[in-house]
Amino acid sequence: METKNKIQEKVSQWKSRLEELNVQLNLGWAESKDKFEDLKDDMGVWVDKNKSKFDLSKNDLKAKFEELELQLALGKAESEDALKEQNRKITSAIRDLKSSVNNSLKEASNKGDQAAESVDETLEYFNSKFELTKLKMQLGKAEAKEKWEEEKKEISKKINSIKSKLDSELNEDRWNHFNTEIKEAWKHLRDSIKK
Repeated sequence: METKNKIQEKVSQWKSRLEELNVQLNLGWAESKDKFEDLKDDMGVWVDKNKSKFDLSKNDLKAKFEELELQLALGKAESEDALKEQNRKITSAIRDLKSSVNNSLKEASNKGDQAAESVDETLEYFNSKFELTKLKMQLGKAEAKEKWEEEKKEISKKINSIKSKLDSELNEDRWNHFNTEIKEAWKHLRDSIKK
C-alpha cells in the first residue's frame, strides 16, 4: 500500500510539473520575464530547504550551492541581454550542482540512489523551466513568431504525450519500467526545449 501511495504521489508531482511547463509555454514575453523572477525565487526556496540535507564538506557541494544561490539572488534583469546572461549562468550553475549532488550521494550509500534521483528530477525540472525561458527569448521576437509557434506545438505534443503515459494504470510491477520511460520522455522534452 505504501508503494502504491508513493507511485501516486510521484505521478501527481509529474503531472503538476508538466502543467506548469504548459502554462509557461503559453505565456507572453512580458509575463515570461515576470515568471523568470518567480522561478528564481522558487529555486532559491528549494535550495534553502534542501542544501542542509547534504554534507557540504564533501566534494565541491558547498561551492556549487553558493554559486547557484549567488546567481538566483541577482536583482531583476532590466534588459533582454541581462536576462539572457542571468538565465545562462543559472542553467550552468544548475547543471554543475546536479552533477556534484549526484556524485556526492552516490558516494554516500545506497540510500543516496533514491535521494539522488529525487534531487536529479527536481534540478532537471528547474533546468527545463529556465531553458524554456531561454527558448522564448530566442524565438519570441516578431521575426521568429512562426518558428516559435512550431516549437511550441512540438513541446506541447511532448507534454501531452507524457501526460497520457502518466494517466495509464500503474502497479508496483510496472513502476521501474514506467519510471525509466517517463524520465526518458522528460529528457526528450528537455532536449526539444534546448534546441
